[in-house]
Amino acid sequence: MTACQILKAEHDRIAAVVNALEVIAAGVDNGQLPAPGTIAGAVEFLRGYADQLHHGKEEALFFPRLV
Repeated sequence: MTACQILKAEHDRIAAVVNALEVIAAGVDNGQLPAPGTIAGAVEFLRGYADQLHHGKEEALFFPRLV
């Protein structure tokens, strides 16, 4: 896989979690509560994977090449 393909795959994973949170939010609007830990797990994923791992790769490896 190329670096761009890896970043694209990571974007897809992040988007899947965001989409799942949107589904959960719609359920909450209709009175359905998510399973315990679901939202906390998603937030943990977004903070750890997206903010630290993925964005770190973009900032260290990808963005400098764009300048």
